[in-house]
Amino acid sequence: MHPSHTLKTPWSGVGSLISCVTRMQPRSGSPLSARAGPRMASSVVANSRARSYRRIFGVRDSRRVACAIGLSLLTACACNLLSDVRFHANDDSVIQAILSGDYTGGTTDGHVLFVNYTLSWAVSRLFVLMPGHVWRTMALYASITVALFWCNYVLLGVVRPSGYSVGESWLPVAVCLVVDFGLFALPLASPTFTFSSCFLGGAAVFSRAVRFGRHSADRREALAETMLLLCSFCFRMNSGIVSIGIYALVLLADAWEQSNNLPAAERIRVAGGSLRALAPVMALCFFCWLLHRHAYSSPAWQACQSISKARAAYVDYRHSAYADNQELYRAVGWSSPLKQLVSNWFFTDPPCDTRSLCIHNRA
Repeated sequence: MHPSHTLKTPWSGVGSLISCVTRMQPRSGSPLSARAGPRMASSVVANSRARSYRRIFGVRDSRRVACAIGLSLLTACACNLLSDVRFHANDDSVIQAILSGDYTGGTTDGHVLFVNYTLSWAVSRLFVLMPGHVWRTMALYASITVALFWCNYVLLGVVRPSGYSVGESWLPVAVCLVVDFGLFALPLASPTFTFSSCFLGGAAVFSRAVRFGRHSADRREALAETMLLLCSFCFRMNSGIVSIGIYALVLLADAWEQSNNLPAAERIRVAGGSLRALAPVMALCFFCWLLHRHAYSSPAWQACQSISKARAAYVDYRHSAYADNQELYRAVGWSSPLKQLVSNWFFTDPPCDTRSLCIHNRA
């Protein structure tokens, strides 16, 4: 196999340097060796040091970053042009109206319940600074595109050759395009905060799973995974917690596998110690949760949260028809027309309170 098609590993820089010296150094005894040998050797060492510095300061893989950005933008633009982009549910339009102030008489508001208040408040400030733009939709698109970029970046690090030219990298590019359109076409065509949370968390889990078995962690990748998990939590806290849990399982499995030569008690200690990598993201998520809890601490917002959770649980499951269970519907004061309206997300009638919805959910 040609050296340019070998998989790069953390220690491949040494092998590349040895290979370069072996190929480039003139044969001993040749007229060129006396004159060009020291110059070539010093050039190789200088290039090796430059590569090491680029690797340390994160400027390494500029072509890989550019390729990942290009593939992500290509996928996002293609999905936007080829599909009828629309909100998945009608509450997404209401959330946009609340954040922009259209729903509250011109006053922007960050209270949108399921989204962490830290993020929703920040998006609502954008409507104040630059009104007239659909900032929530742009935030959803940006979050999914960031997850798409990171998946492409990680995937190119797995299947790419050492050169990043399109001519050499047609197979990695093809693999990335298949993954991009296969996984990200739906969320890009119908963006929601739930999709953003799931795909941001999924990108972090995928990145960590790819590093499974690697003894030395890349700080840049660890920092990116922390931010992805934090954003996943802020877009939807329940989905973010699930992503963090799966990420923790990958950490435990990796530590358990790497310590397979140790006694069982020592392996458990090592596996538990691996969870320290979650300390930063857990601290940041806890801080965002405290801000969210404080924003909804008033009795009025507590009551709003209760009925919103009851409504969400009601629309998530199928309920019996009115004719099949008339006693239940009459017990909570619902008529047949009201049952039909509620099935279409019409909850403004007084009988559609928290108590009646909870009774239906338990039934």
